[in-house]
Amino acid sequence: MILTAALALLVGSAAALPASRCDADNCLRAVRNTEKNPRGSTDCLSYFRTTVTPAVSTVTTTNTAHATATTTDSVVHTDTVSQTATETEHTTATVIVPFTVTVQETQYSAGIAKRQQTDIPSAIPNYASWCSGAVRYSSACSCMGVTGTTVTIPAETTTATTDTTVTDTTTTVTETISTEIVTVFDATTTVVVTDTTVTSSTAVATHTDITYIPLSARFNIQVQTGSVQGQYLNKASNNFVAIVPSNPTIFSIVNGITTTPDGQKVSVLGGWLTTYGSSPAVFPSPSIGTTFDNLPSAIQGTDFVWSLPDGSAQAKTWVCTEPEEWGVTGVGITIPSRDSLHFGNACTPITLKAVPVPF
Repeated sequence: MILTAALALLVGSAAALPASRCDADNCLRAVRNTEKNPRGSTDCLSYFRTTVTPAVSTVTTTNTAHATATTTDSVVHTDTVSQTATETEHTTATVIVPFTVTVQETQYSAGIAKRQQTDIPSAIPNYASWCSGAVRYSSACSCMGVTGTTVTIPAETTTATTDTTVTDTTTTVTETISTEIVTVFDATTTVVVTDTTVTSSTAVATHTDITYIPLSARFNIQVQTGSVQGQYLNKASNNFVAIVPSNPTIFSIVNGITTTPDGQKVSVLGGWLTTYGSSPAVFPSPSIGTTFDNLPSAIQGTDFVWSLPDGSAQAKTWVCTEPEEWGVTGVGITIPSRDSLHFGNACTPITLKAVPVPF
């Protein structure tokens, strides 16, 4: 609509230019060159033409039918006999279990009536390519004496018809059709018998969202074999990896490395596995050494394993029970081919498993 209004203003402005300001530039020459384009004036008239399409109007007519209603009352003559009766009512007791029904309702919006529409053409003929845009083409058409016109299309009319029936009068006819005897019970004894009891219930499905936590996210490392079977790995105060019966450290696998919640990684002394084939498992600390190699780790099923720092093979894990030298019952790491640790501690091979720890 903004573009249409702007174009209407543009056409009106161009049509109002005085003839004294008409310069015979290439644009004007192209438009009034009747030898090459005999439709110059006709195209200008089409360009300036505004077409108005009125909105659809609705005419409503009502058809009224007049009618007379006749009502017939049938009268029955009644003889009354009084007596006492006993009624037995059979009922079914129903126990209703409340439940909730959720109804989803979809609402659709009604259509929008067609409004009045004003169309203003804006196509510039190809032969007027010298005219750089609507302003110059409109100016050239105005210089030829062409002005804007408005064409209004006859409005479309729809007819809605409503049929109505009006009842003017009502006639009542009374007719006696028969005589019958009616027994009136002065006293009634009612006996209620419950035949069955029906219990109505609705089964309600309960859905519980279960979040599965990867085993590598939080776990303890437990010894599966040897003399310390059932005990756990723990970060000792001297930064050695120790084996303790309770209060184990929580580990995670971060970027393939066994890591504590505060970001410390299980490592071996720098170059020891390459030089000696074995090393204690430690957490990097200046009190232990100056260089360290991180131990890659993985969980296979529930088994926990370490690999050599270069990833070439799976490492062998040991428990070393000489706390006099290390200060703890600690964990040793060797290359797969070694049958003992280089430093001669009393060490025994062990296997480990990961035990998940909930958040």
